[in-house]
Amino acid sequence: MLAKKAKDMAAGAVLVVSLFAAVTGLIIFIPRIWDLLF
Repeated sequence: MLAKKAKDMAAGAVLVVSLFAAVTGLIIFIPRIWDLLF
């Protein structure tokens, strides 16, 4: 039971970190993409 709970918590942490990474990447790259398009 403890292993399942630890695995679920690790999966949740990976999800949160990947979301933050995606947001950070968008913040960095949106101005460059915007300049290319317009």
